[in-house]
This record gives sequence, structure tokens and C-alpha cells, in this order.
Amino acid sequence: MKKSYLAIITVLVLLVVGAGLWFVLAKPAAQNGSTQSGSSQNTSSGNSIAPSANAAVDIKDFAFSQSDVTVGVGGTVTWTNRDSTPHTVTADTSSSDAPASDTLAQGQTYAFTFKKVGDYTYHCALHPHMMGTVHVVAN
Repeated sequence: MKKSYLAIITVLVLLVVGAGLWFVLAKPAAQNGSTQSGSSQNTSSGNSIAPSANAAVDIKDFAFSQSDVTVGVGGTVTWTNRDSTPHTVTADTSSSDAPASDTLAQGQTYAFTFKKVGDYTYHCALHPHMMGTVHVVAN
């Protein structure tokens, strides 16, 4: 009799743990999927998600804290180097419409105002694995 109760309790515990794991693991994947499709819709079809007028990106731990930001035309993105190591903000495609900072020491900032709709990919010229994108959408 004790063995059957133990088996039932074990099965119930496994079901609860399994359901909990499914809930924790499945929910972020769904949220990430909707965020990604929302970003692409926002940049291409003028989705109802309002772009930020301005955005701030911290450079910390050899990464851009907000590697993907969206602003409206005329919006400014400001990058702040919070690392003790120098970094840059360098557009993947050089253009007067894309960011190109000097080397930023710790605590220095660089701001760029985007005037044209488009996706602007960028990286740190000193650490090419550091990458980001600014999506500029019509207001």
C-alpha cells in the first residue's frame, strides 16, 4: 500500500515539475518570437508600435547593452562607454547617414541623429564581435 502511494506522489511531483519547466521554457520563446516579428514589422510596415524619440545604449562588458533599438526619423541614439577599455561605434557601411565615432574612453559618450528611414548595423572597430542595429522608422 505504501509503495502505491509513493508511486502516485512521485508521478504527481514529476508532472508538476514538468509543467513548471514547460511554462518557464516555452513562454520566453513565444515572447522572443513576437518581439522579433514586431521589430521587423515595425521597420517595414509602420506597425503601431511607437518608436522612441531617442535611445541610450551603454557599452559594458564588451557588448552594446541595447544591441537592437528603434527610433523615429530625427531620433538620436547616445552611446556611453561604461567599460575601462576603449570602444567605437562604427557603421558597417560607411555613410554620412550612419554613425562613426572616434575612440571612446571610459565615461565618454557619442550621439548620432538619424535622418533617414532604414536599418543601420554597427560594430566596435576595436572589438568586431560587438555588434548592434538601429532601426529608424517613419514618425
